[in-house]
Parts: sequence; C-alpha cells; structure tokens
Amino acid sequence: MDIASEADHSMELPIEKIGRIIRFFRDQQVKQLVFAGKVHKKVVYRTIFTDLTAIRLMRRFKDHRDASMMYVIISFLEEEGFEVVPQSRYMEEHLAPQGVISGKINSELAEDIKYGHRLARLMADEEVGQTVAVLRQSAVAIEALEGTDKAIARAGELAKGSTIVKVERSHQDQRFDIPTIGLETVELAIIAKCRCLAIEADKVFFFQREEAMKLAKKHQLVLYGIG
Repeated sequence: MDIASEADHSMELPIEKIGRIIRFFRDQQVKQLVFAGKVHKKVVYRTIFTDLTAIRLMRRFKDHRDASMMYVIISFLEEEGFEVVPQSRYMEEHLAPQGVISGKINSELAEDIKYGHRLARLMADEEVGQTVAVLRQSAVAIEALEGTDKAIARAGELAKGSTIVKVERSHQDQRFDIPTIGLETVELAIIAKCRCLAIEADKVFFFQREEAMKLAKKHQLVLYGIG
C-alpha cells in the first residue's frame, strides 16, 4: 500500500531531519505515532548531521545497539508530547501463523529449523541481527549491519539449500523493529536457492502472504511458522 496516497497529509523527510519531522507532526496536530520498521544504525555511521534537534538527540546515545538507540528516540518523542504505540496494534492479522505455511517438513529440515531458531534468538538478543541461515545444523550466514536481504544473498553464495530463520528478541518492545518478511523476502530466498524460510509465529509480520505462498509453492520453498 502506498501510505502517502491513503493519508490526509504526508511529507517525506530523512530521519536526520527530526526537527522538521516534529514540526510537521505538531502542525497536523498528531498525538500518536506508529513506527514502520526502525531507525537503522547506518544513519548514525554515514550521515553528517546539521539539524540541531537531531544533534541534541544524538548526544543521548550511549551506544549504537538497535534497541538502546530506539529507546532513546522514543523517550525523546515522548518528551516532545507524542505517544508511540505498538506496531502490532493495527496489523495483528499480518502476523505469521504457526506451523507449515507452504510445503512439507521432514526430520532433517526440522532439526535445521530448531538449531536456526536457537542461534537466531542468541543473535537477536545480543543485538547482532534477527536473521540467520543454517544448513545441517551449521551456521552459514548471520545478519549484522548489512540487513536481512544481503544475509540471504550471502547464504546463497555460500551454501545452496540453506534454511533461513528470522525471529524477534526475547523481550521485544512492540513499539519498534518487529521483524518483517514479505514477497520480496521469499523472492530473495528462491534466488539464493534456499530450502526453507522459517519465522516465529505471532511475532513476525508476514505481508503479501498469499502471493508469497503461491511463489514458494511454485519453487518448492518451504515456509514455516515456528510456534
């Protein structure tokens, strides 16, 4: 969905222009905010900040871990008078279902999903990334700063037939960074010749599900919701 076309008012601004963003919200009498995705730490590493509000916010960061940065940003927005509400509040129907979504699971694949789930949770809780690729209970690729898409691509370069596992943190704050997959993720997994894409049920958003299931079935990619 094109959000701008559905909105009463819209403006596209980079996150480093947070002063202008806040002024826009106030002009439109906005009281509640919903994050779509997160503020990626690459912004901190690559951007030269000139917005005085952004500079003031940046000084509050004690480290560049995803969660700690987002907590600072949310706290800052709340001080400015806004309420940041859970991402899932209006999109619960898009959370992934439990069990086999497409394809069939055998004992070997089940073991890879189990191992990948455990490894992905460790990585997510350490703020490394939320996605891993495994094959025969061995790590193939682990998401870090490059993001999920490139981690999947790297898995395809290193080992055909990998299982991709995506999870949330153990203590996920529903206001930001709820893990998400969609049709593009399935397409990338197929290009990388992955065997399975497993995600945590009721914790990961799965958008464009019907189209993704049809494509996965056509290319024999297993889709699974970890319960």
